[in-house]
Amino acid sequence: MTALPQIFHPRGLELVVDQPVRRVRLRGWVVFTLAAVLAFMSLIYSRVLLDRSAFELDDLDRQIGATESRYWELRLEVARLESPQRVIRAAEGMGLVLPTARLTVEAVGIDPGAAEVDENWLKLKPLLSAQP
Repeated sequence: MTALPQIFHPRGLELVVDQPVRRVRLRGWVVFTLAAVLAFMSLIYSRVLLDRSAFELDDLDRQIGATESRYWELRLEVARLESPQRVIRAAEGMGLVLPTARLTVEAVGIDPGAAEVDENWLKLKPLLSAQP
C-alpha cells in the first residue's frame, strides 16, 4: 500500500507523482575543466620559457668559450711578439745596431743640477741659470 492516496478524476485520469528529475550540473564541471586546462597551459608556457632561457645560456657559454680561446691565442701572440730574440732580429733587419761610442751633448744655458720638483703638479721644471 502506498502512502499517497489515489485520486480519481472524473474523466478517468489518474494523478501520478513523478520522481524528482536529477539534473546534471554542468557549471561545476565546466569551471573545473577550464581551470585544469588553464593550469596545464600555464605549465607548458613556463616550461617553454625555461627552455628558451636554457638555449640562451648555452649560446652565451659558447660565446664565452670562443672569446676566452681567442683571448689566450692573443696572449700567446703578444708573448711571441715581445720576445727579445724577435725584437733583436727585427731591429737588425731594419738596420739598427748597438752604438759603439757614447757622446755627451750639453745644452748651453741650463744648469744640470738645478732641477726642482713642483709638488702641486708633480712635474720637473728645469731652472734656467742666470748669466752674469
